[in-house]
Amino acid sequence: MKTKSFFVMLFSICLIANSARTEGDTLQVIDSAGEIGSVENIVPINLVNTQFVRGLQLKLYFNTNLEFSSVENTVRSEGFTVYPDIDNLNGILQLVLVSLDTNRIFPGTGEILNVKFNVKPDAIPGYYPLNLADIVASNSYYESIPIYGVDGHFTVDGGVIPVELASFDAQYSRLNQTVQLKWTTLSEKDNYGFEVQRADGDKAFAKIGFVPGQGNCNSEKNYSFIDDNIEAGVYRYRLKQIDVSGTCQFSPTITVQTNAPQTFSLAQNYPNPFSLVHDGARTTIRFELPTAANIEIKIFDVLGREVRTLITGSQPAGTHRIYWNGMDNYGHKVSAGIYFYQMKTAKFNDMKKLLILE
Repeated sequence: MKTKSFFVMLFSICLIANSARTEGDTLQVIDSAGEIGSVENIVPINLVNTQFVRGLQLKLYFNTNLEFSSVENTVRSEGFTVYPDIDNLNGILQLVLVSLDTNRIFPGTGEILNVKFNVKPDAIPGYYPLNLADIVASNSYYESIPIYGVDGHFTVDGGVIPVELASFDAQYSRLNQTVQLKWTTLSEKDNYGFEVQRADGDKAFAKIGFVPGQGNCNSEKNYSFIDDNIEAGVYRYRLKQIDVSGTCQFSPTITVQTNAPQTFSLAQNYPNPFSLVHDGARTTIRFELPTAANIEIKIFDVLGREVRTLITGSQPAGTHRIYWNGMDNYGHKVSAGIYFYQMKTAKFNDMKKLLILE
């Protein structure tokens, strides 16, 4: 039977079945290390399970300084067949572990797989993440088991690690609709800085900011970055540390779940008042939608005449921001004075006042 058939079979088992309750079940990548040019470096994968496991599927993302070599069963997974699907170019390993007989992985703690990696001869020394994703498992009754992944790291020896990262975490503020990232380094060598990257849902990572590094230091340094472009959904964040020579390494990935607003709302613009004296001046208008809706936001003068249509059409649920630069619908700068902005949907209508200074 081909590997693809096992993927389909395992997905069918887990998606059709009812979800079984369990707590504390985890799949963990154990940290490992290897020198430049070394081969067959073992990265153990440990399973803590409270139920019998009949089938398991996972993805392991690894840095391309490494190259997948092979994968072996352990005593705990004896009698199971493991099917690897490897993309060394992009650093993605997909594994399916399945039993065609009556074999099960008994409840307990211990390694179930040994994944082997070679370190490329031209690898750059560093501390690289090994990230688990898309874990799917089933028990003896063909019920899906929620198993949570714990990421690990692979250290490529052979040089000085440019940055020793002690912590990296995120805090979501429902009130401000922001995510604040904080991280701490214990030492830095030739550290140019950190490129902050974000992935929306299953999309690819993209740069959203940059924080300069300290260059060289042997003491603890604290950093932070605020992401204020947030809507309801799941976001993944990571740091791309760049040294002065241009080489880089990535931090572990952290995931943040943001919540959809509970009601329609239109916030007061900020800054208010604002001035059009400087080029590029603008004010921000924030609004919230608990569900997707057709929306209209317009600017009016004190006589009720429409000055500018800022937005019209369907918008998804979440917190949104739009900007007004003081221009009317014809591209002309408006005069100083009092204006009103109105938000309308089928279920909501609100208006607020703003002031433009000379």
